[in-house]
Amino acid sequence: MINPQLRWCFRNPSGIAGALLVLLAHSALAQSGTNAVGAPSDSIWTRPLLGGDCWGLRPELKTHGVAGWLELTQFGSGLVRGEGAKGWQWGGKLDGYLTLDGAQAGLWNGLYIKVHGEQNYGHDLEGAGGALVPNNIGLALPGLGDGDIGLEITQKFSDTMAVKFGKLNMVDAAKATPIRGGGGGDSFMNTALAVPITGLMPPEIFGAFLNVSAKPVTYTLGVYDPIDAGHRSIFDQPFGEGVSFFGSATLATTLCDLQGFYGVKAMYSTMHGFDLRSIPDLLLPPESGDVMSQEAHPYYFGVSFQQYFFQDAKNPQCGWGFFGDFGFSDGNPTPQQWAGSFGVGGMGLLPGRSADRWGLAVFRNALSSHLIQGLEPLFALRDEQGIEAFYNIAITPWLHITPDLQVVQPFQEDYPTAVFATLRANVRF
Repeated sequence: MINPQLRWCFRNPSGIAGALLVLLAHSALAQSGTNAVGAPSDSIWTRPLLGGDCWGLRPELKTHGVAGWLELTQFGSGLVRGEGAKGWQWGGKLDGYLTLDGAQAGLWNGLYIKVHGEQNYGHDLEGAGGALVPNNIGLALPGLGDGDIGLEITQKFSDTMAVKFGKLNMVDAAKATPIRGGGGGDSFMNTALAVPITGLMPPEIFGAFLNVSAKPVTYTLGVYDPIDAGHRSIFDQPFGEGVSFFGSATLATTLCDLQGFYGVKAMYSTMHGFDLRSIPDLLLPPESGDVMSQEAHPYYFGVSFQQYFFQDAKNPQCGWGFFGDFGFSDGNPTPQQWAGSFGVGGMGLLPGRSADRWGLAVFRNALSSHLIQGLEPLFALRDEQGIEAFYNIAITPWLHITPDLQVVQPFQEDYPTAVFATLRANVRF
C-alpha cells in the first residue's frame, strides 16, 4: 500500500520538483527507519548501493575478502557572476573501487589492498572568473578526459601500527576527515577546502607511510617522491628529482563527551625548483645569456583542528562542528606563502535527515611575495580568497544531490568577484 504522503506526491507532480518531492519523502521515511511500502530490507530505497547484492555476487565475493563498487558523479556548473562566459558546463567522473582483505582471501592477517580507478569526461569551469585554485577538484583531477589508477597496500602489524605504501591517492585520504570531508564528491568542491594546498604534497604520490597509534596521539611518518605520480609509471625514474618527508601528530580529545582532533604536520623536500626571485630575468632578451637559477629544500608547516559541538549519542558520525587548517611554506621555490581555511559542517543538521551532509567555509591562499613582485610588471596579483556553501541531500543511501555555491575573489586584481553555482549528483552502484 502506498504511503499517503507519497500518494499526494504522485497525484500532484510538477516536473522535476514533483519527482524530487517523491524521492525526499521516501528518503525521510527510510532514514527514520520506516519501510513505507512493506518491502524487504534490501529495498531499493534503503540499500547502500543501487545494484544491491548483484544477484548474490557481492556476498559471495565478500566471503573471499573481495569488495567492489562504482561511483558516478555528475556536475552541472555555471559562472553566475565574474569574468568569462556565463553558460553552463556539464561534466562527470566515474570512480571504480576494488578492495581485498588478505586474511579472508587466504593470504595473511593484516594485509589490505585497495585499487582506485578514475575517469573524467565532459567540461568544467577551470580558469573561469580568473580563479587560480580549481573550483571543482573532482574534475580537476586527474583532468578532463583523463583517467588514472592508484594502488594502496596496507599491512597492519598490530592494532597500533601499520604501514601503507604504493601509488597513493591523497584526495582519497582527505575523504576520511570526519567534519570537513574532502575529495569533492560529497562535500566541499573547491580545492582549497577539499584538499588544503601545501605546495609539497602532490595529489597522487609514490611513497610509504608509517602510522603509530599511541592513544590519544597518532603519529604518521612518510617518505615519497615529490613529483606527482599521476599519469606516469611509478617505475619511471622514481625519486629522480629528490625525496620528500612528512611527519604529523594528531591528538584525539573528548570535550564534554564531544570528539575533537587537533594536529600538527610538517613537510620537507630535497628537490630543486625555480628561484622565484629570478622571475624578472624572464623579461630580458634571450641573447642576454642569463641562466635561470634554482632554489632548493622547500618546507611546509601546518596546524589543523576539528571539534564537534553536537554528536548523536547513538551514532557519533552524525554530528556537526567547526574545523580549520592553517599552514605556511618557504615561498621560494614553493609559489604559495601561506594558506588557511575555517568553517562549520557535518551531518544531520535537520531533524530526520541524519545522512545529509552540509558545510559552510571560508578560505584564503596567499601567493609567494617573490612571485607577486616578479610578475608585477605584467600582472597585479593578490591573495585569492572565497567562501563555499553546500547541502548534500541523501535521497537514498546510494543517491545524493548537492547544490553548491562559491564566491571567489580571484588572484588577479583586475578581475571582479566570481560566483559559481553547481548542482552535483552522485550515484553509487
